[in-house]
Amino acid sequence: MNEIMNIGTNEMLPEMKSKLNALQLQVQTLELCRQLGAHYAATQLVPKQYHGRPEDAAVAIQWGMEIGLQPLQALQNVAVVNGNATLWGDALIAIVKGSGKCEYISTHWDDETQTATCVTKRKGEPEESRSYSMADAKAAGLAGRQTYQQHAKRMISARARSHVLRDVYADLLKGFQIREIVEEDHKEEKDITPKSKTLEALAALSDKPKSEAKPEAKTEQKAIAAPSEEQLALFAGFMERFNSVQDLDTLNAIGKEIGASGLPDKLKNELKAEFKVIKADLS
Repeated sequence: MNEIMNIGTNEMLPEMKSKLNALQLQVQTLELCRQLGAHYAATQLVPKQYHGRPEDAAVAIQWGMEIGLQPLQALQNVAVVNGNATLWGDALIAIVKGSGKCEYISTHWDDETQTATCVTKRKGEPEESRSYSMADAKAAGLAGRQTYQQHAKRMISARARSHVLRDVYADLLKGFQIREIVEEDHKEEKDITPKSKTLEALAALSDKPKSEAKPEAKTEQKAIAAPSEEQLALFAGFMERFNSVQDLDTLNAIGKEIGASGLPDKLKNELKAEFKVIKADLS
């Protein structure tokens, strides 16, 4: 064992020496990323998610280096959504076009079928295309979203573009997905639980009162009055707002509104429980 440890660098096998050099380079790169991350995280000129978080900034810079982005470009364009490193759609196109391996990218929209088709050609390879339609969005449960109602062409085109670029230029994009799309998909996971809770809570609160009131009318009157329609609507509104929360600042602002809302304790407790779940998820 000692003999192995005492082997000099010059006596190492070429393969071992190459791996050691690569490891040393990675360590040096990580240290540089840490220094840059600490520098940028102390400013207000980078996205909020990196303020006071030098380690996060360092990892974002390192991710950027993997796909050819400069440090500040990485901080502006790399974001973690649901545990996945993602890129803004414009950055995805910039990386592909800036690689010198892409001849062209074009997206076509068919109003009649509400279908987007993205076509690209990589140098030395045949043209490739991918399509995505409103019918596909409906099948995936996306068509009812506000973003699809207001910006159908843009959202559907982004999915078609993402599919073809990630297929044709996988070596350049290293598995990165488009941030806008991943956020939409992540919202779907959040929409399911809170909405069902909202319906269950409203049903439980609105169905309870009169059938249980007859045996002990006085006791029930003294206990807790049923929430008014206005209070139930306010409660449902808070639950719906929870579904679209993307950061802790927005969540905390909603928490303050709930505290000052004047809702009955039972409704507030339901909202507080949901608040804690979402806060844990965002943290």
